[in-house]
Amino acid sequence: MDGLSFFQAGAWNNIAFSAHDKQLEQATARCMCQKELWENATNTQIWVQNQYTTVVPYGLFNNENALKAFKLHFPEANHTDFVVFWQHIQAFQLTLLFAVPAAQYKLINRLFGAVKWEHHAAQTIEHSLRQSRIKGEKQVWVTAYNQHMHLVVANNGQLAFSNHFPINSQTDAVYFCANVYEQFALSQQQTPLYIAGDASLHNTLKKYITHCYLTN
Repeated sequence: MDGLSFFQAGAWNNIAFSAHDKQLEQATARCMCQKELWENATNTQIWVQNQYTTVVPYGLFNNENALKAFKLHFPEANHTDFVVFWQHIQAFQLTLLFAVPAAQYKLINRLFGAVKWEHHAAQTIEHSLRQSRIKGEKQVWVTAYNQHMHLVVANNGQLAFSNHFPINSQTDAVYFCANVYEQFALSQQQTPLYIAGDASLHNTLKKYITHCYLTN
């Protein structure tokens, strides 16, 4: 967790955390100083943005195999350091499995108590599938944030691809987008690309993709 963004009094605010604060003790203290974060927080909804996500078919998922699925898709992670969640995308019969570092989970619980956990990727996937189904076409969707990029390929309402990539520069973003276009035989002149998050990425990718749109 790099920090918390929260909406209060008509404006977005952000609290940035330090990488050296491993147990998030300083983060907890800073958050406690922001009363708007925890006062009347019974209906708080947490939107997670990280790379620990995977999509599984809706009918094959149950509570017991959540950790097994996480271990399968992220064998490099220390699984005892994570809390696993799932979020159904019912309109398309999909389930998004995602994990939150245990230290972050404990921090949020200390601040808010019981909250609703959701992942930003689920919203992106559902929206992209709806739009591609409405228009009856293939579409590519990119969400870029905090040196990470979520890439989705939607094919007429069907999910063809969803994955997260680390990006240290816009060159990395161009590389991953180009690779996806090539892998799925998509046309840079015909297949539209929709970008959310880092607005500067739009100026770079529109040099390569004819129909490139910023959705912020």
